[in-house]
Amino acid sequence: MRGFKINIYTLPLITLILLCIQAIFAGSEISLLSCDKGTIKSKADSGDSSAKLVMSSIDRIEEYVATSLVGENLCIVINTVLVSTFIEEAYSEYDPHLISILILTPLIVIFGQVVPKSIFQRQSNFLVLKTIYFSRFFSVIFKPFLFLIDFLTDFIVGIIGTKNKLITREELIHELETQSAIENSSQQFRDKILNKILLFDKVTVRDIMIPIENNVLLSLNQNAKDVKELVRQTGHSRFPVYDLNRSKIKGTIHACYFLDEKDTVNIKPFLDKCFFVKEETLVSTLLDEMKNARSHMAIVGNPENASGLVTLEDIFEEILGEIEDEHDY
Repeated sequence: MRGFKINIYTLPLITLILLCIQAIFAGSEISLLSCDKGTIKSKADSGDSSAKLVMSSIDRIEEYVATSLVGENLCIVINTVLVSTFIEEAYSEYDPHLISILILTPLIVIFGQVVPKSIFQRQSNFLVLKTIYFSRFFSVIFKPFLFLIDFLTDFIVGIIGTKNKLITREELIHELETQSAIENSSQQFRDKILNKILLFDKVTVRDIMIPIENNVLLSLNQNAKDVKELVRQTGHSRFPVYDLNRSKIKGTIHACYFLDEKDTVNIKPFLDKCFFVKEETLVSTLLDEMKNARSHMAIVGNPENASGLVTLEDIFEEILGEIEDEHDY
């Protein structure tokens, strides 16, 4: 680059600016990858334009990662060329490439990569909103480069014949079981939960229901005093109510209805409508139905022939294991 002149005063300033730009590229990438999607979505739903752009960017994450990589490498190349050119012209007796490597390598690694990525990861939810327009701007500027990179990548992968290896549910479960044998107890617990989540959509109501004969029920002819006594004995607040025999469930009762009622008041006028579910229903489906119905309890069967009971706690225990509360002995 003969004829290109840069002095010792402007070089540090340009180098610093390029390092800062590189740091933003590196940091914006890691913040986009590590930000809390739930928090950002909440901000987007409340009308935050930056959060909305972040959510749309997450759907095109590969494009933004490629943008960051192109930006970082451009900064490194320009910095290297400028420093090498300056050293070659000012100190021709030294190897300009070696000197530029010795000067720039620690600066690029520490201040252009490690430090910004660490900062942006720790403050990802805040900084991703501050840098998303920067990332968006350069994703548009670098569009031709990104298209070329994508084309070359697909071309090379096509020649090699390599396909993405998607791990199956069964393979993941097997891997978790294998790893659990060599990991500590806390990691085993996390793996156990993940294993249950993977199998969750195969679990039916029949698998987790409590048989109706094993549940605490109230008779339709009982009164407020009976409800209060049952609450003291069991610690529960909701009870199925039957008529004539325990398989004929007519509704459910919540104990709060009787806090200010006389003991002699009959429970029949306070019945809530039952939520019924079939034994073969998937638990994942039941969870959605209970959420939509705002119900904490489901009766398995029908009004004339109930076979069991399922609560939200039973569903959570299917994933987390036994949940022991203050009323469990």
